[in-house]
Amino acid sequence: MRRTLFYLSVALLAFGIGSFVVFSFYWNSAVEVAVQLEPTQDFVAVSVSNELSLHQATGIENLISDEEKALLLFEPTLKKWLKKENIAELIEPSPEILETIMVTELHKYEAPYLTRMARKSYKPSLLDLNDDGSAELSILINCGEPDGCELWVFRKARRDFEVVLLTSWEFETFEITKNKSKGFWNIQTSHHYADPESETSMRLDSYKFDGQKYYHSGCSEYINRYRDKKGELRYLKKPILQHLDDCC
Repeated sequence: MRRTLFYLSVALLAFGIGSFVVFSFYWNSAVEVAVQLEPTQDFVAVSVSNELSLHQATGIENLISDEEKALLLFEPTLKKWLKKENIAELIEPSPEILETIMVTELHKYEAPYLTRMARKSYKPSLLDLNDDGSAELSILINCGEPDGCELWVFRKARRDFEVVLLTSWEFETFEITKNKSKGFWNIQTSHHYADPESETSMRLDSYKFDGQKYYHSGCSEYINRYRDKKGELRYLKKPILQHLDDCC
């Protein structure tokens, strides 16, 4: 009886030691695999659309400059302008440009924006904004979309270029005004409200040159309707131009 108990104890002890060894082996393997799979950089996957999943390893810390964005989107047009070559009136989306953006490491917030813009046609034109005989380049992009147009303006800086304006508010049309700031003509954009319940018919945004770049200098709205005591919309005989303190 004592011998049986002895052998039983030895068997249980051996089973316990074996189980511990097996458990330790699998635990260490799992930890090792987890360490191997841990990403070496703090990247964030960005799915741009249902059609394309781009920048699966994107997420650099810093946003790129406006000049770097412009090169990604408009490089062929910018090169022609700098060389004083003819520029087409309308530039269609380029698969090569989209491919370049797809393989460029970008911040998680800029990858979707640049990919979306690369799928849009854009309209370049030449404007002499400071009357020096050397035309600046303007580019209208994203027109006809719900967010309205974007206006880029470039001027030459030695043999290169610099962005002097990237509009900050949606609009459909823009014009060069009759006033100047620091030697450059002021620019005004217009956005028409389509909401039939809105009392405002149009918003105007002004941009002035500060010696280096254009800045958003103010905004105003045309009010052409009002609500009476019953809450019904009534049209004004003459629209009222109201300057806004807060342009957001």
